Amino acid sequence: MWLALLDANLNEVWAKRFGGASGQQLYGVAADPAGGVVITGWTGGNLYFGIPGMPSEEAGYIARFDGTGKVATNRGLVVPNSSATGFGVAYHSGTDFIVTGTCGGGNLGLPSGPLPCTFSNGGNGFAARMTP
Repeated sequence: MWLALLDANLNEVWAKRFGGASGQQLYGVAADPAGGVVITGWTGGNLYFGIPGMPSEEAGYIARFDGTGKVATNRGLVVPNSSATGFGVAYHSGTDFIVTGTCGGGNLGLPSGPLPCTFSNGGNGFAARMTP
């Protein structure tokens, strides 16, 4: 998986590559007013953005990069016995973003606490306001 920031003339400002032996998907990206970006998606495990915070198992994720491409923060969106995928992300205000996706079985791991995902087939939609 790769992520790049381009200027108005489509020149590369920075580019990053992430991934490993497990599959990774990037589904949502949003810009913040400070020139950074936030991404969300799914990983089959062992996705490392350069700082601790991601689980080693299958999980949804959200990560924030500053305007130079340095990862500012990242987190998994899952706790044991659950599955999750982040599909969309939008800037809200300040440092907050709205993240959307699906989860199933167990609890979705959110900063405010676990969100029950009762259906085991990934049939639970979610929207959460987060500060990644």
